[in-house]
Order: sequence, then structure tokens, then C-alpha cells
Amino acid sequence: KQWYQRRVRVTLHKRYPYRKYRAPACSCAVLFHVLSVATLLIVPAVVAFYTRHFWVAELSYTEQPRVSFKYKVLALLNTQDGGVKAWSTFPYFNTLSQDILSVPSVSVLETDSNADGKADSLNLTLAWSGE
Repeated sequence: KQWYQRRVRVTLHKRYPYRKYRAPACSCAVLFHVLSVATLLIVPAVVAFYTRHFWVAELSYTEQPRVSFKYKVLALLNTQDGGVKAWSTFPYFNTLSQDILSVPSVSVLETDSNADGKADSLNLTLAWSGE
């Protein structure tokens, strides 16, 4: 046997309880084992470092909703004297509630505060007369 084969033997794999697979320190099996472990440790670290998205310190996302009035309303109003008034844009509901039906004045104001062309807020006002 050669001198480098006698000195150091590296355990590559153990299968319990009886077998150990050993190879000389300067063999292709040991070289492959070392390169495989190094590749498994170094490649993911390099990819994470260069993509710069592995350790995100802070991430935020904002989205502006679409605010629009669909002109579909169902309103019930409790009056101070204990009565109830109702009104809707749905004709069938108005037919069913004719005894408490009271038509309000409706105004809708969509405002664009930052001038980006999208409505930022919606102001809906229903005003009943003092019947």
C-alpha cells in the first residue's frame, strides 16, 4: 500500500449497526464528497447574496381602490317619533314597502384629492324632507 493510503481514512457513510464505508483520504470518493458538501453550502449563499431578496428588511405595498357609486341604494331610516322610512333604487323593494316609502334627495360627490384621475373618496348624502 502507498503511504497516503495508510495514514488517514475518511468515513464517507455509516450504515448501522454493522457497516462503515471508508475510503482513503486522497481518493475520488472523498474529493466528490468534499465538493458536494461545499457546493450545497456555498451556492445557496452566493445566490442569496447576489439576488438581495433573501433577507428583506422592509417591504411595503400600497394599492388605491376604485371608489365609485353604482347607484344601488337601500336605505332604512328610524325617525325620532319611532317610525320607519324606507327607500331604494330597486323598484321591487319600493313596491313591497309602499306604506313606509319616502323618497329622499340624493347627492353623490366623488372627489379626487391627488389629481391622479381616480376617485379617492365618495360622499353620499340622503336627505329626507320633514314630513
